[in-house]
Amino acid sequence: MSSSFSVLDLDDGWASVDAWESPDIVSAALAFEAEKDAAKLERKLELENNTHERLAEEVRGHMAEMASMLKKVESSTATRREMERLSDLDKEMKRLKADLTATKSAIKSYTEEMLKSKSTAKTYALMKTVKDRDIRSVMRFIKDAETVDLAFLLDCTGSMGPHIEAAKSCIKEIVRRVKRTNEGLKLRVAVIGYRDIYNRDERFETLDFTESSEEFERFVSALSPIGNDDPPEDIAGAVQKACTLSWQQTSRITFLIADFPCHGSQYHNYLRDNYPSGTPGVCIEAQLKRLMSLGGEAGMQLHFGRITKNTDKMIRVLQTKGFEFDECDVKDPGKLTSSVASSVRKSISKSVTASKSKSGAHREPETLMEYVICDAKPSGEAWKSLKLCPVKVLCNKPISSVNELKNPLHFGLVRWGKSPSTEAEEKMVLMRRAKDPFAQGEMRLAYYGKLGMDEASLMSTKGDKILKTFKKTGKSSSERKRYLAQMEVSNIAHFLAEEYNKTHRPDHCPKIRFLSVYVVEESETGTERYCAEDQLPGAATSFTKYSNNTGYWNEDEINQSLLLFTRFTHEKTGGYLMVTDLQGVRQGDEFILTDPAILCKDKTRFGETNLGHVIIEKCMKATEAMLEEYGWDD
Repeated sequence: MSSSFSVLDLDDGWASVDAWESPDIVSAALAFEAEKDAAKLERKLELENNTHERLAEEVRGHMAEMASMLKKVESSTATRREMERLSDLDKEMKRLKADLTATKSAIKSYTEEMLKSKSTAKTYALMKTVKDRDIRSVMRFIKDAETVDLAFLLDCTGSMGPHIEAAKSCIKEIVRRVKRTNEGLKLRVAVIGYRDIYNRDERFETLDFTESSEEFERFVSALSPIGNDDPPEDIAGAVQKACTLSWQQTSRITFLIADFPCHGSQYHNYLRDNYPSGTPGVCIEAQLKRLMSLGGEAGMQLHFGRITKNTDKMIRVLQTKGFEFDECDVKDPGKLTSSVASSVRKSISKSVTASKSKSGAHREPETLMEYVICDAKPSGEAWKSLKLCPVKVLCNKPISSVNELKNPLHFGLVRWGKSPSTEAEEKMVLMRRAKDPFAQGEMRLAYYGKLGMDEASLMSTKGDKILKTFKKTGKSSSERKRYLAQMEVSNIAHFLAEEYNKTHRPDHCPKIRFLSVYVVEESETGTERYCAEDQLPGAATSFTKYSNNTGYWNEDEINQSLLLFTRFTHEKTGGYLMVTDLQGVRQGDEFILTDPAILCKDKTRFGETNLGHVIIEKCMKATEAMLEEYGWDD
């Protein structure tokens, strides 16, 4: 019996699927059942082998007895009773041979089933071993990234007294906060208190990296704000000093706190600068390049604590030169602790991402597609010049209960009818795809696309879709599984978001919606595949990554509803899975999200981004910490 539902909004009809298939994916539940089946079959096989041996022994005995009697028959010495016995033996032999044939057939069948079950269990064990190796690598990246060198470049001129005082007492609280989300944090701190060229002997005061918060506090307590004779300060000299620090940890952060810019007329709009060409003998851009070169494999993370608008032009100019300062507002000295803690978390996350991308570890040989990013969307006649390709559409079976999530979702080929009551037919869907991708993620490319039943629907706004494909292609046998897994992740997230909105979302919190995803396959060869979804409204200007799949939350865009939803997915499924890697846009009272990741106790499900139960626990702790830190844990 087919199931009818609205799908992809390709026309005014209804979609249905005549037969749902189980994806060829070995889950933990299937492997567990396979192991139980193998054990049962092994016992049955043992019984059948024993039966076969007993029957064979009977046949051998009967054959020996029959041979003896046949000799008597040949010599005409057999008695009447022996002749009757010979006839009975003949009948018995026919029965035994039939039983032997049946037993052999059962042995063959049980052996094949047992080997298949063992193969399933073995396949799962192998997949689990490979996934365990990948997860260990990520855990190593996280552990390394949680070793942090944090250097403060702190303006110590006249107006900075409150910020110097705030810096003095912030380190212990920073460590406490960051350890809530990153338990393995090992932090070393350094300070360069800088003033201006005018201050000569008091121009710099430096504390190299130390693990002692007490030593840090003593040093900062001894710093005192001193006035100078023009507004700009010697930031270039401070950066030069930072290059001489003993950088060694994986995550390296330079945190500049300043209320006035550096020397050099191009960096500010002041008329009075004693050194309009910059600090004599020290080029700030050259020193920043030198500092960036000391970033190690994960790179140097530059953060700027903004106090006044006086520094805005300096930061803009430096950013145009390629120096990416992550800005935070510390006008209120009381915000310094939370801003630095957020910066440390962000830097740790960036270090993990950098390490993962450089590791190049893959489960099987893969080929990287050649591509060029082009953000221009085809329009009008440009669409018609692109290749028209017939495709099949695959969708997941609608989810009716959270209990269904512990096994891979079934999928089927979509057919279309005029209404739910009419018989559906397999109509050909047409696809056009932009030549070049307009965006990329860590693993996939995104293309503008069109889907429709005919040229008219194809070219309508209804036909506008986003088509996503993997950057790297592996063995053809595994390609469909990757797309089915991605579709499954999005549709499970979609289901759980609907459940959250209905039952657990506080009235003041925005709703959460995930785009539904379908797999489209080129009809002729079936080798070209995409995950298709509606276009994300406003993505070009307001797309935001709110969290990732290792416990990081973007505190620039932190939101109670997103945190509560992530916790809900964990609790609703009894700790079996958690929806993470939230990204998309906010429109009014709704978040519209795409490309989530699912962390699951069954490590072999949900693709490469599933990092298993250890990371689930890490993400849960981080989520709870954020809810508490922002006062949303009631």
